[in-house]
Amino acid sequence: VDASNPYMGSKLISEKICNEISSRLGLPLIIFRPFHIYGPKGKPGRLIPDLVAQASGGDALTVKDPNPRRDYLYVEDFCELIWQTLGGAADRSGIYNVGSGVSYSNLEVAHAIRDLIDPALNIDIEGVSRRGDVSDCSMSPDKIKRDFNWQPRYTLQEGLQKIISSDL
Repeated sequence: VDASNPYMGSKLISEKICNEISSRLGLPLIIFRPFHIYGPKGKPGRLIPDLVAQASGGDALTVKDPNPRRDYLYVEDFCELIWQTLGGAADRSGIYNVGSGVSYSNLEVAHAIRDLIDPALNIDIEGVSRRGDVSDCSMSPDKIKRDFNWQPRYTLQEGLQKIISSDL
């Protein structure tokens, strides 16, 4: 697998190091590759926290590039998977993509946030693409569902509602 950007490359290098240690020590290794985790108290400079802050302040929502699609995973769902794994998969090994299996465009996320906070707010599109951005970053949850009998409980809208409720 080739990395399409330095961030992805750093993750692949980290996985290689973990695999090497696991192999040398004869230890099982589970690698989770979570897709776009979001939740309350999100880091400024990221799409969801920025849009929630804008809408909560009564401002128009600003979307730089409306088109990229991402598979969002609510933080509680990911934590639940980790707890489940710690409780019963000590001898299992594998690499697992973790997400919902559904991708949303930046514009769809902006609409969802606006509709939950104030449907009258405008959405401004700047039309500025990030260099090297992946157009659709989504995954299939089939392997994680099969091997861990796990699937996310929260839809994007439900997770956004929890964030908005916690920020008020």
